[in-house]
Amino acid sequence: MNLKTDPEPKYKEYLTFKIKYSARDIAIAKIIIIATLSILFGQYFVTQARKEYRRGQEITQEEYIEHFTQYKADLLSSRTYTNNYPLAIFIFFIVLGFIFGAYELISLAIGLAIGKIVTHNSGYERQE
Repeated sequence: MNLKTDPEPKYKEYLTFKIKYSARDIAIAKIIIIATLSILFGQYFVTQARKEYRRGQEITQEEYIEHFTQYKADLLSSRTYTNNYPLAIFIFFIVLGFIFGAYELISLAIGLAIGKIVTHNSGYERQE
């Protein structure tokens, strides 16, 4: 039985790109990202709380009374946003979609890097 096949073309007309990754590498990457963000945001919030506390210790009653009308105007300016639920929901949908999308892409990239480092340094090819 003689099967006739077309010869392989000299130049391929298509390009394939295959990414191999493991769930373990991605999980490790997500833990690294969450730990890093926790450290950064924790530091930020502690620093802000310390600034507010120092400001509270330093402020005098005269200084507070002097700026009372400005404080009140700032608080009352939020009235325009109190009943705009559709806009708030839409904005948070976009922001959270961006945050989670970026988080997943970064974890995928770090997971791929971890996989490459582990595979390269261990001297064996991972079997999937």
